Amino acid sequence: MGLTTEVILFALLVLVLNVMDSVTTSLCFKQYPDKELKGEGNPIMRWVMLKSRVLAEVFKHGFVLGLVIWWLLGNQLETLRFATIMFGMVVLNNTYILVSRAVTKWKVVSPTKRLIAFLHLPSKYSYVVVLVVIFLLSGVIYRLAWG
Repeated sequence: MGLTTEVILFALLVLVLNVMDSVTTSLCFKQYPDKELKGEGNPIMRWVMLKSRVLAEVFKHGFVLGLVIWWLLGNQLETLRFATIMFGMVVLNNTYILVSRAVTKWKVVSPTKRLIAFLHLPSKYSYVVVLVVIFLLSGVIYRLAWG
């Protein structure tokens, strides 16, 4: 069974959104420099970025490219759709922060941190909570879009 146009399209969307995530994250750090990179939600990426930002980007893009190739080889349209939604939500979150900071000239609270505060969840596990929320919201959007 060959690759369909839709599978290739979603694979390209995942790759583009991955790059957009890196660009918007970089722009956020340029708006408000953060030597300790506390603004990076992913603790693994934060650690790698503190060692070398170039290495972090190579690591991230290489990992995502490897996943996309694996999904392409498996012709996994559903997984690519889901990944597109998840990366899209991350880019929207970063864009929200960028625009809010540009308008207000102050540091802002991201939508995910607002949700954590609203649900009265401990900040100790904020990254895990954010992952779960993004995963669940992506599942809901996926179900609404593709039943």
